[in-house]
Amino acid sequence: MHCSGYDEGERALLSRYWFPVARSVDLGEKPLGVTLLDRSLVLWRAGCSIQAVDDRCCHRGVSFRCGWVEGDELVCAYHGWRFDLQGRCVAVPAHPELCPPASLRLGTHPCIERYGLLWTSLGDPPEDSLPSFPEASDTAFTCLALDPTPFEASAGRQLEGFLDVAHFAWIHHQSFAARDRPEVPDYVVEVLADGLRYDYRSTVPNTTPDQQLSVPQGFLWSRRFEVMLPYTARLTVTFPGGGRLCLLNASQPIGPRSCRSFTLLARDFDHDLEEEQVLAFNRQIFAEDKAILDRHDPPFLPLDPGAERHVPSDRASIAYRQCLRAMGLERA
Repeated sequence: MHCSGYDEGERALLSRYWFPVARSVDLGEKPLGVTLLDRSLVLWRAGCSIQAVDDRCCHRGVSFRCGWVEGDELVCAYHGWRFDLQGRCVAVPAHPELCPPASLRLGTHPCIERYGLLWTSLGDPPEDSLPSFPEASDTAFTCLALDPTPFEASAGRQLEGFLDVAHFAWIHHQSFAARDRPEVPDYVVEVLADGLRYDYRSTVPNTTPDQQLSVPQGFLWSRRFEVMLPYTARLTVTFPGGGRLCLLNASQPIGPRSCRSFTLLARDFDHDLEEEQVLAFNRQIFAEDKAILDRHDPPFLPLDPGAERHVPSDRASIAYRQCLRAMGLERA
């Protein structure tokens, strides 16, 4: 029986990976509180670097979310204790002459700023294991970022929903699909060392019903899904004429029952499209997903093969669950 939070085994397995916890624009001059794997953290900017530490002062356990940054030091609002970039206490104002012992320090975590997102981990994963999205810096692409979408469901549930192709006709009939075309053509899933990949081709477009787009008769929209374990995936959609739309969906596991998805969008065509038009279309899609994902029971993804029923259109979900189970997880 699982408790409501992550147990130590689950947290240890997931601490091998990077997760997004905020956008770069969200971190200003004040400390920013976030939650990762049930752990409360605070981010703060010091010069050109970003620090991530446990959001609990080692003196009296007060949150740094009500503190501030002064110079390159994090200041606790309760007694003014100051901490440097390595999490070490460097000043106790009540005792100005005191040289704080090395034991007075905060738990620190690695932090990387990339693609306009802030990534951290409770472990120490190598920097080159960060999910790849080269389109963010490719001048051939126009890149945008959605506001993070909160879900009352686990990161595993959210990512599986992103991978699911059978729900298009039922959940997204107001944005891009149609309920009179629910059939799912066959597709093959390739399991990789660090995830999985599959190409899905169908007549379901990737545009709003009223969008004027010349589509050749019989054209099949190609969607390539690439999963980077445990909770990140990229989707590449090929448009008529060869244009590519690339999405990165990276989920922040807050707890077994909640997450936030961070989404980047990059396209190498129609660069004159209004930014708000593109964002509004994708916000609608994620809002449609949220309406369903927030109603899962259980809110986390059960990895026991017999826990839920499956049909051939669920090939991607089945393979994804098998990969997570091979990691050592019992739920995701």
